[in-house]
Formats: sequence, C-alpha cells, structure tokens
Amino acid sequence: MTYICVPIMVTDAESALRALARAEECRSDLIELRVDQVACDHQLVEMLLNRSTRPCILTCRLEEEGGHFTGPETERIALYEAACAVTHPPRFLDVELAAYERSPDLRQALARLSACSDSSAFTDKNTPSDRPSLILSLHDFKGRPGNLNKRLLAMLDSPECSVMKIATRARSLRDSLEIFDLLDARGKPMIAIGMGEFGSITRILAGKFGSLVTFASLSSSSATAPGQLTVEDLLQTYNFRNINQRTEVYGVLGYPVEHSLGPQLHNRCFRDINIDSVYVRLPVAPGWEPFKATLPALLEHEKLNLAGLSVTIPHKEHLVKLARQEGFVIDQQAQLIGAGNTLSRIGNNWRVSNTDITAVQSCLDEKLHGEDYRGLTAAVIGAGGAAAAVAAALALRGAEVHIFNRTRERAEKLAQQLATLPGEVTAADIPAPVDAAADILVNATSVGMSTGPAPEKMPAADECLDENVLVFETVYTPVETPLVRAAREKGCRLITGEQMFLAQAAQQQLLWTGTKPSPAYLQQVWRQINA
Repeated sequence: MTYICVPIMVTDAESALRALARAEECRSDLIELRVDQVACDHQLVEMLLNRSTRPCILTCRLEEEGGHFTGPETERIALYEAACAVTHPPRFLDVELAAYERSPDLRQALARLSACSDSSAFTDKNTPSDRPSLILSLHDFKGRPGNLNKRLLAMLDSPECSVMKIATRARSLRDSLEIFDLLDARGKPMIAIGMGEFGSITRILAGKFGSLVTFASLSSSSATAPGQLTVEDLLQTYNFRNINQRTEVYGVLGYPVEHSLGPQLHNRCFRDINIDSVYVRLPVAPGWEPFKATLPALLEHEKLNLAGLSVTIPHKEHLVKLARQEGFVIDQQAQLIGAGNTLSRIGNNWRVSNTDITAVQSCLDEKLHGEDYRGLTAAVIGAGGAAAAVAAALALRGAEVHIFNRTRERAEKLAQQLATLPGEVTAADIPAPVDAAADILVNATSVGMSTGPAPEKMPAADECLDENVLVFETVYTPVETPLVRAAREKGCRLITGEQMFLAQAAQQQLLWTGTKPSPAYLQQVWRQINA
C-alpha cells in the first residue's frame, strides 16, 4: 500500500494547528512536520506531535537539500531527543544520508533513538512505538546524481535505515521511468519521487510501482517541493486509492500540458464505466528529438502499461511521423493531414487517429444546420496540427479555406496537402489582414491560452468580427478567451473551445474503451469540473 503524506511547513503554532486539522480532514494517512524553521522550539514540536491524530514524519531539512535549517547538528540531535521523549513520538525521523554519513554524533544518536521497523505498522497511530523508524533521504534539485546507485547501496546497507528515500529533479519523462525502475528493484521500503513537472507521474503512479509514500499538499500554495500535487488532486482527479499494478495508463502528451483538463474529464469517464485506468499529464519538450526519444520509451516500459494517449501541441505531426517509421496503423484522417491526436492499442500494434476532424464537423454542423459547407469562406489562423484538422474538416465539406500563418511556408505546405479536397485551400501569412469577409473565423493557435505566449491577445483584428461571422475558438483554457469575449460583444455566432474539446474526447473514449459518452453526460461533467 502507498500512503498519502501531507507536509506541513511549521513556522508558528496557530498556522500549524490549522494545517494539522485540515490534513486530518482530507483523508491523509501520514503528516510530515517540517520543523526546519522551529528546530529549537521543542515545546511547539511536542504539542504538534501530541495533537496529531495521524502518524508523523518529523523532518528538519538541511538548507543544502532544499530546507531551511542551517544550525549545528547538536541542535538537530537535541530536537530528535526531545521529540522521541514525548507521549506520541514521531513514527519516522527523516534525515539526509549525507548528514548521516559525515556526522558520527548524529549516527550514534539515531542508532540510540530509532528502531528498524517492518512497514506493516507504519501508519497505525495506535500501535505502540516508543522509537521512530529512520528514513534516510537524498534530495537533488538539479537532476539525478551521478553516484545515485552508490548512495542507494549505502541506505540499503545501513542497519538503522528502515526506509530509503530519493527525491531528484526529473528533467524529462525518461527520468521518471528510471525512478519507476529503481522502485522495482528496491531492497527495502522505498520512497522515490521525481520533482518538477516531468516528475508528477511518479507521485500519481506511486501506488502502481510500490513507493511507500507519496507527498501531497493541502493547496498549491503550500507545496513543499516542485511538482507536488494537492491531496484533492490525487483523490478526486486521479482516484489515487484505486491505482494498482494492473491499472492501465493513459495521458495527454504535449507541451505545455498543465492547462489540460483531460485528466479531470477522462478519469471521470473511466470511473463512471468502472474501468481500471488512470489518465495523467505527460509533458514532452517541443521538438522532434525529445518526442522520438520519449514516446517509444513510454510504449516499451512494460510495467507502465500505457494503453493510449491524447497528443496535443506541438507533437501532433510528430506522432504521424513516428507512426510511419514504426509501422503503426494510421487512420485515413490522420494520413490526410499528417497529424494525429490519439494513440490507441490495436492488437499487438498501435493505431494513430485524428478525432479533431470529426469533432470540428460535428460542432459546425450544429451551427450551420447541415453538412454542406459549399459557398462558405473560412479564415483559419494557424498551420499546425489543430489548424490542419480544422482546414480539412471545412474543405472536405466544400468550404473555401484561407490559411493564415506567421510563416507563410507552413501555410502553403498545408494548403498543398489539402489540395485534392472538394473545397479550395489557399495560404497567406499573418501580417496580411485576415479576410474580414470570411463567413467563418477559426483560431487554431495558442493565442489566448492561459499558459500560452499571448494569453491576453487576439489572433485577428476586431474589424473581422460582425454578427454575420461564425467564430470558432479551439482554445478552451480559458473558455472565455479575448477572441470569445470580442465575438460575444459583436454578436457573432460562436463555437467555444470546450465544445470541440468535448466532441473529440468522446471519440477518444470510444477508441480506448468501446464506449462513447453522450454529449449530455460530457456537458454535465464539464460543468462539475468548472464549478
């Protein structure tokens, strides 16, 4: 079993007691008292240990490993002695391996104060435990240290060490896969964490790979390490308690992905149809090289059990390129535009699909009251994977499509790809004015996205908008982008980003699970996500 531990950075009694109460209310298993800044206030530490209804990890983290303590080891030894003498001593002491190795006095004190314990009673507050168990830990905020294996062996060989803990910055998802491999080869109870955005999956999938503990904060503002999720995220979004070795993994792969609401939506779908699966964020840095190095590693990691992916900006075209190299099955729509947004298993192979085209058409059909777009002119801003799907969806139904992009060459390349479709497709560049006479205006860029480079900007000028224009926004975080707000003010007909997001997500669920959620169900889930 993997336990959820809430870290509390203690600075004063009042705020610490409030945090302690909240930690106990939110169904945590353990509480870590970070007493780096109050190491000499033994009375405060005693009070917090005795007031906690959960077993505690007592940590006085050194500054050199991400903490605040800069005093002599004699102060920490005095703290540990005082903590072990209280009515309810901590269940664990977390001490840095480096400090343990360089201080004979610290080693002697810990040998006297701690007890090497079996993990079966680690989280039972009522189990008598006069002596805490020792966690020897290593923290590296730069990356995996070169001598990591040597340090792990030192933890393994220490007779006082009950639990090994490593927390290193993950520089890519491949670093997180290495952490999973370390857990698989552990020789005693182990906590292994990848810090930062590339390491978040090690926190969510801790139970799948047997990490003894995952740390989760009470709020995003109270996180004590980079990439730490909240308890609410773990329990509500990721259904953490049900993740096990057999759980299949899905995810959204792109960069950035922190804005994605895919985890909230797809995990709810999995839960409601009782499928043992979890959907996570999988950030992969922009560029072909990071993509081709990462996706095969994810697919080939047997114990990860990856079952499907949503692929988003900037890797939709990379997915088709890799699929052609690896011999994956590529559906007709992904072949047409050279971009895919969905990866699913098909027997012993993989299938690349593009659910965006169908999603775009379903959204447009509703607004245009039909499937014939002949006689309509569309201005599509952007020339990436999303733009390709929109342009193809329009041209397949006969619309005249003009593609506007900062780099005209990309727009021309896309227009050439779509040259055989019923609707004429032409290219232009962004500095030229977007056609004010267009019947349909589509933003298929990241302009307006909350985590994008231009969250407050418009992709087109105000004069392009009037009550005769249908505005199609593909950005859904936030739903109310500058373009959407301007379109409402001008009385335009409007398709917002979440409509396309939900339509393509329904198609992805069908590909992955064989079940297609209804529009009414998805709208209900969307409202709950955004409540």
